[in-house]
Amino acid sequence: MLTDIPDDFLCYLQVDLGQDMRVTALSTIGVRVKNASTGNYSFMYVSQYFLAYKRDGDKTWRRYHRNDVSLTVRID
Repeated sequence: MLTDIPDDFLCYLQVDLGQDMRVTALSTIGVRVKNASTGNYSFMYVSQYFLAYKRDGDKTWRRYHRNDVSLTVRID
C-alpha cells in the first residue's frame, strides 16, 4: 500500500554491477495511485536524486562528481 511519504524520507536503490562499468544513463518513472476514499488518481514520482558509487574494498560511498561539482538531478 502506498501512502504519503515525507519529503525528507530517504530511499535508495543499490545495484551491484559485478565489475567496474561505465553507466551512461539512468531512468526513473513514477506511479499512478488511486486514493481509496475519494477515487481520485494522483502521481508519485522522484523529484530529486543523486548518484553514488563504491568499488570492491571501499568502505564508504562516493558521490558522483562532474567537473568537480557534485551532481544532483532535480526534476520540476
